[in-house]
Amino acid sequence: MQIRTIFSALAVAAFATAVQAQNDVRFDITKFQVEGNTLLPQAQVTELVAPFAGKQRVYGDVQKALEALENAYRKAGYGTVQVFVPEQELSAGVVKLVVTETVIGKITLAGNKHFDSANIFNTLPGLVEGKAPNMRLISENIQLANENPVKQIEVTLGIAEEAGKVNAGINVSDEDPSRFIVTADNTGTPSTGRHRIGLAYQHANLFNADHILTLAITGSPDLPDTPSVNRAPGSETAREMAVASMAYRLPLYSIGDAIDFAYGKSNSNSPVPTAGVTGAATGPGIVGKGEVYALRWNHYLPRLGEYTSKVIIGYDLKDMIVENCVPAGNCAAVTTQKNRIQPVSFTYAGQRMQPGSLLDYNLGVAFGDQQDMLPTNLGANNIPSFSAYRLNTSYLQVLKSDWALRYNFSGQYAPANHRGSLQVGLPAVEQFGVTGANMVRGFFERTVTGDSGYFMNFEAYTPEMAKEFNAPGSLKFLGFIDWGQGFIYTGVSNAPPLITDAGSTGIGLRYSYAKDAVFRFDIAYVFAAGTPNANASGSGTRVGTGDSQVATGDFRGHFNFQYVF
Repeated sequence: MQIRTIFSALAVAAFATAVQAQNDVRFDITKFQVEGNTLLPQAQVTELVAPFAGKQRVYGDVQKALEALENAYRKAGYGTVQVFVPEQELSAGVVKLVVTETVIGKITLAGNKHFDSANIFNTLPGLVEGKAPNMRLISENIQLANENPVKQIEVTLGIAEEAGKVNAGINVSDEDPSRFIVTADNTGTPSTGRHRIGLAYQHANLFNADHILTLAITGSPDLPDTPSVNRAPGSETAREMAVASMAYRLPLYSIGDAIDFAYGKSNSNSPVPTAGVTGAATGPGIVGKGEVYALRWNHYLPRLGEYTSKVIIGYDLKDMIVENCVPAGNCAAVTTQKNRIQPVSFTYAGQRMQPGSLLDYNLGVAFGDQQDMLPTNLGANNIPSFSAYRLNTSYLQVLKSDWALRYNFSGQYAPANHRGSLQVGLPAVEQFGVTGANMVRGFFERTVTGDSGYFMNFEAYTPEMAKEFNAPGSLKFLGFIDWGQGFIYTGVSNAPPLITDAGSTGIGLRYSYAKDAVFRFDIAYVFAAGTPNANASGSGTRVGTGDSQVATGDFRGHFNFQYVF
């Protein structure tokens, strides 16, 4: 949302003295006397204008002092403050500058049905009647408030009848903050059940303070009765498949920041994708069996026109149980590791929204270590430290006749860790996922992973088609091409990483009805799966193990359904 203001620039009055002369006339300035300031520390004001005092000054020095003061107010967020030079006579070399701190007159509120007035005003601590509006804080508050899934606000400043004041209008679009979400998809595998059904409860206004609590559980309705062919006797069966998660968001409107906490527990080795903190199946992404705790501090930066950004500092604690087939493929036995991974992450996220286009991206880095927590293996599988550098970006461009193109890229680079003479990759939970319903389609979730890796999606969307089928809601079709690669360190000293390709193309549809029901379906043809230049055994055209294998030439569909009530 945008803040629109009538002040396109600060008005500056002409400097008048008892002696009107040419611009090259010089005079002494012993000091500047600034009147009307209540927003900036007096020491800061004095320091700002002091460099422009002195002997043999010109009118341009007065203008520079005025501009320095103006810029300080703008930088502090007070865009409605005006600074001018009143008509005056020089007295002992003192030049007077007057600050007019335009304040908020009346505030009108409209559109709120489920959030009361106290909640809305607490959302905007920088907007108070009788005080100068802090545009920077208001902008940060709006960015933060609009991340609430059921509340959107917009602030408009306009002319007031009373001099020295502006009026503010707050427009709100909101929904019931208490809701249930049902989800269904086919992100499972044959060994753990192909389908996933989830139920979540979310309250987006706890304590009338926009605190967001989300509780979610996911399971499989088609669990096989026997252990997977990939599992050893006595090990996990698909019947145990369940994932539970919890997330809590605490907005800090007074400083324009937010804290996120999430917890997730899974008793399945099968990866289960989960949504973001304000999404439906909120929780940390869980890549295997174990528990994950996640903490995030979100610091929102000042808005620059249509560009918004924030910095995210994160800490995760992941206690994961890793079960490995021995030998790989037939699983005559299973070895177990219990790893604790503790990465710290730093991410910069930006978004630019313009008419007909949307750019999203984030850059991040994570550092951490891994410890084997089993008493029998203590220290044996430790990775003293690891790092990963990540980039995610997407761009949407609307064309003529409402056609649209979308490009998405996601990648990770991780330097090799060295244990003696060996090159060691990342812990499995930190490896980059290349394939799945939201990555390279046509494959099972994370069939292809890598210590380093990337994937790209190219999509073309049709105009709105619901009316063509006499259907309510919104319906669009799309075509896509996906491509990605995973790079795995083999453990051999100085050996190049093993490369695995994944590529697909296909068609899909996106349907939504009001804001309650959303359905997505894609069907993909796999044109690349495996290691390039592999030997004649065919390993270059197939990825995965057991009943989760995917080969070049395969077709696979992905669907996702979400209903909110």
